[in-house]
Amino acid sequence: MFAQLGREGTEPIVFHINSIGGHSQNSVSLAQQIMKSPIPTVGMTRGEANSAAAIIFLSLKQRIMHKGDRIGLHILDVNVPLSDFNCNGLLKRSRFREALILQAVAERIILANTKISRSELTKIMNTPDGKVFEWEEALQKKLVHQVI
Repeated sequence: MFAQLGREGTEPIVFHINSIGGHSQNSVSLAQQIMKSPIPTVGMTRGEANSAAAIIFLSLKQRIMHKGDRIGLHILDVNVPLSDFNCNGLLKRSRFREALILQAVAERIILANTKISRSELTKIMNTPDGKVFEWEEALQKKLVHQVI
């Protein structure tokens, strides 16, 4: 999608993000396309960028946060219908593998675009509610490039 648009001198696409999240698989897929694209992208938080919305935000080439806004990271919820569970209540092997791959790709996006260490990210992902970053820490950990 984005690769078809890329040309020399292309104006940046500006994303204004205020979201508690969304569908994990779609968000990770969009984030991967954004990262591959030569088009300049700018993201601005407008309140919250949480969960799947944070993954998209972190894939943008330039990230700006307003003071008072928040970025929330946690282990991705994979929307799984009941039919994907076996009779013992366990996730079927193929869906479990898919969920692991999706989480690994999301973690790669975070690690590639921030100063969050792998051990720190593991701790965040193993905390039931994840972690919310206020502007000071978001700037320190390079979740954002600028705070206004």
